[in-house]
Parts: sequence; C-alpha cells; structure tokens
Amino acid sequence: MDWKRLALAATVLVAITVLVVFFANRSDPEVEAIATTSTVVDDSTTSTTVAITSTTTPSTTTTVTLDTTTTTAPPTTATTAAPTTSSSRATTSTSTPAPAFQSSVSSVTAEDLHASWRPGCPLDVADLRAVDVSFWGYDGRVRTGRLIVAASLAEQIVAIMRDLYDARFPIERIEPIDAYGGDDDQSMAANNTSAFNCRPVTGG
Repeated sequence: MDWKRLALAATVLVAITVLVVFFANRSDPEVEAIATTSTVVDDSTTSTTVAITSTTTPSTTTTVTLDTTTTTAPPTTATTAAPTTSSSRATTSTSTPAPAFQSSVSSVTAEDLHASWRPGCPLDVADLRAVDVSFWGYDGRVRTGRLIVAASLAEQIVAIMRDLYDARFPIERIEPIDAYGGDDDQSMAANNTSAFNCRPVTGG
C-alpha cells in the first residue's frame, strides 16, 4: 500500500473516532455506538464504508453511514529513452598498392629481329637479349614492354627500368623497333622507347 492509501485509511479512522465519541457523549442513557468498517482494495479502487448505529430506545435506531471510495490510477511507469550514443568510425583511406615490378631477360633469334638485324651487323644475334619490363603508361596503368639490348647491358637496363618504375615515370610505349619496320622516324613519331637497331649511320 502506498502513501495515498495510508492517508485514506488514517482519514477513515479519524472519522470513525469522531462519530463514536459523538454518539457516546449524547445525554440519552441508552446509547450504543457500533462502528463497522468494510474496505475493498484492488489495483485501482479503495472503498471504505463506515456504519454508526445509535440506539436510543428499543424502537428507535439511527444509522449514519459513511461511504468513501477512492479511485487510484494505476501507477505509471516513466520510460526513459536510452541515451543516444553517437559513434564515429575513423575512416582510413588506403590506396591500392602498385603491382610489383616485373622483369625478365631472354635470348632472341634472327626471326625476332627481322627488321633490325641482318648478317654483317656489328653484333651477332647471340650477343643480344630481349629485356621485358614493367612500366607506367600515360594512362596510369602498369604495362609490359620489350627492349632489345646487348647481352652485357641487360642487367643494367633492368636496374634502370626498375628505378623508373618505382618513380612512376610515365612512358607511352616500349616496343622493339621491328614493330616499325626498323624505321627510327616512325618509332619516334609514335613516342616509342626502343634500343637496338642495326642500320646505316645517319649521314653516311
């Protein structure tokens, strides 16, 4: 029982006491004061009935009834919203790592160098090597090109091309000059990077 019900019970008891005293103090010698209380309590209603009966003569009976009903609303439960927690996730921008530099050195044949080598050139085909390397194209993509160089310089060329790749130095294309019929002018017009080409010296 909460404090509201305790207060109601106390009020009823006070009323009973007052009525009992009132009837008990009347001048009539035959006064009988009877107090009866009836209380019904549930979750929403408290009903209290007080009956005071006074008998002055065998044929005269006075009854005073106090009926008190108190309706109590069911307790309300305050719902407290859960605290809102704002969390921020750190965003880390990671760039895709560049592919590893790739290179290989292989021997070539006369057929491979059909436009850039012929018998009588200062270097024999056996003294030449094809160097395949990774490079950064103008479009920002990694590509693979081939250079024909002297066998004695192959590893140095690989090291140089690795440095250019690590620096992301852009190169439009790397193709043997045979792709241009051994013509240096056509190769340069295409902005091609090439190496070996056995040809007459410019100017004779």
